[in-house]
Amino acid sequence: MANKAFRDIQLMVKFDGSNYPSGKYGILMVLKKQMLLSLVDESETKPE
Repeated sequence: MANKAFRDIQLMVKFDGSNYPSGKYGILMVLKKQMLLSLVDESETKPE
């Protein structure tokens, strides 16, 4: 699984400061694919 995540990140457009929308979209798609988006967007609550 780690290899797939690393490959997905390698395929993303490199963020250079002028391409924020595409960089943001790429990060969100990788997080969603790896089922980690809920940790970032705070839709999953911290365990007690």
